[in-house]
Amino acid sequence: MHDNMGELPVLLCCLWAGTLLGIIYEVLRLFRRSGRKAAEIAADLLFSVCFFVVVSAVLLFADSGRLRPQYMLAILAALIVWVYFPGRLVRSMVLHLENRNKWR
Repeated sequence: MHDNMGELPVLLCCLWAGTLLGIIYEVLRLFRRSGRKAAEIAADLLFSVCFFVVVSAVLLFADSGRLRPQYMLAILAALIVWVYFPGRLVRSMVLHLENRNKWR
């Protein structure tokens, strides 16, 4: 019989990884707003590398590198939740500060 409570720390690590990836995505989004194609490509490549490194490190640390669907779903769910809720708040604050500085 498999111990389901043993997977809870791994699941929490995956949620943490998804949140970290959401933060990285928001930071790189600032570079994408420059409008230059090279900056967009560089930001996308950097996010892809960060995604691979963070997911690999978390899975190696938390569960000996086993890749299970529920772990990937937890990472993607935390990433999506970050981008749509706290990320949206951060973006609106940045836009507000940019607009405020334009009028000075």
